[in-house]
Amino acid sequence: MFTIGLTAGQAWELPSRSTLSDKFEDYHRRSRRQLYRKVELLLASRGKDGKACVLKAICRAAMRSRTEIGKRPFMEEIMHAVFK
Repeated sequence: MFTIGLTAGQAWELPSRSTLSDKFEDYHRRSRRQLYRKVELLLASRGKDGKACVLKAICRAAMRSRTEIGKRPFMEEIMHAVFK
């Protein structure tokens, strides 16, 4: 059995305050924005148009119907969860 992995070197910035903001949505939105930027940079380092790839993934995740969830390969399900 062979295992192939890709380490993207995801280093997460720690918050400057010890508590989360009162609005969890703001924190969630900011952390997604940071993740998307890191994915863009990773793809750009591989010679791809990172921003276009991220935007395409977000659009595809938004168009996916609820009946399709759980019927795709594991990695595709993970990507859907990240980009939805």
